[in-house]
Amino acid sequence: YTTDLSRLHSLTVQGIFRINENAPNDFDINGMWGYRDVFFAGLTYRYYNGTAGTLAESMDVLIGVQAVPQLYVGLAYDFTFSELRRYSNGSIELVARYRFFKAEPQAKYVNPRYF
Repeated sequence: YTTDLSRLHSLTVQGIFRINENAPNDFDINGMWGYRDVFFAGLTYRYYNGTAGTLAESMDVLIGVQAVPQLYVGLAYDFTFSELRRYSNGSIELVARYRFFKAEPQAKYVNPRYF
């Protein structure tokens, strides 16, 4: 869900709940703040039901930039709170998204009932 906070700022909130027969359930909650639809920063919280003694599997810090209309580049750092933290200090993830085709502007539909 994305909402405009002002003419320059936006907020995107996302969530996903995963159910798996062979593994504990988990969910992610993500919030991204955007500035001018060019610069982005946010946090992701991941809860994993199988991790004893912790309230979170991980927390991610996210930053990104829409470099050109077709190219988005982002970077995330993952802080691990599970038992894996004994072997890892976290991870860095790089995201690149390229749009090969120009996005079509969304058509505005008018309900003929209320014209």
